[in-house]
Amino acid sequence: MTVLLTVAAGMLIGLSLGALGGGGSILTVPVLVYLLGQSAAAATQARSSSPRWLAESSALAWRRESRQPPVISPIV
Repeated sequence: MTVLLTVAAGMLIGLSLGALGGGGSILTVPVLVYLLGQSAAAATQARSSSPRWLAESSALAWRRESRQPPVISPIV
């Protein structure tokens, strides 16, 4: 049940981000804390790691297309 709730919340957040163009942390952190029961610190850390992985995958896709090679930060 938690997985279904997580997927549904993620889809709603994704749709609202697509419609509004931003504000993901404003929606994501309260959903993770109040709806899924995570601590505020864990929710903030999970929200903060998402843009990094998106940037990494975009940089690798950019590099695969033989464009200007990106500089990828080390994993911290």
